[in-house]
Amino acid sequence: MRDKSWDIIAKTSGGAGISDEQLYREVLKQVVESRFHVKLHSELRDVKGFALTVAKQGKLGPEIRPTSSPIHVFEIKHPGPSLVAKNVTMSELAKWLKLPAGADREVKDSTFLSGGYDFILKWTPLHDEQITDPSVSRDFPTIFQALREQLGLKVITARVQENFYRVEHAQLPDPN
Repeated sequence: MRDKSWDIIAKTSGGAGISDEQLYREVLKQVVESRFHVKLHSELRDVKGFALTVAKQGKLGPEIRPTSSPIHVFEIKHPGPSLVAKNVTMSELAKWLKLPAGADREVKDSTFLSGGYDFILKWTPLHDEQITDPSVSRDFPTIFQALREQLGLKVITARVQENFYRVEHAQLPDPN
């Protein structure tokens, strides 16, 4: 099956209360289970990762505040880069930090902050090769400094649980 490829088109009616990533994963899982008869075994494993925490207990940074908006916004703006967030949970921020924190490791929310928050986070990418746009400012701190200075948060190394999957069975898809 490694030398074959398929175009798969799937539609969803949307999923109330779940993120686009969760919806994508659920639809993909349903498609591969129904068309390819894939059987997966999943297990949680403790792995190296990160934890998002409050830098100083009881004190957040100047650029973050509890939300007063029912609207949810989570958007990267360029040039900058900057992350514009409205009504975003710390759990959502932690999941997003997996990419800019580097090493493609999970980041768990250990802030114990509930509810949504509004903030704008401005930073300079960690490595010069990540800066492909000449209009990107190098005047902002790294993502780690920006989290601490602007939001009063920090990322520390931690053990996290991550799902690992093993394919137990798969077969060629049924004809349409």
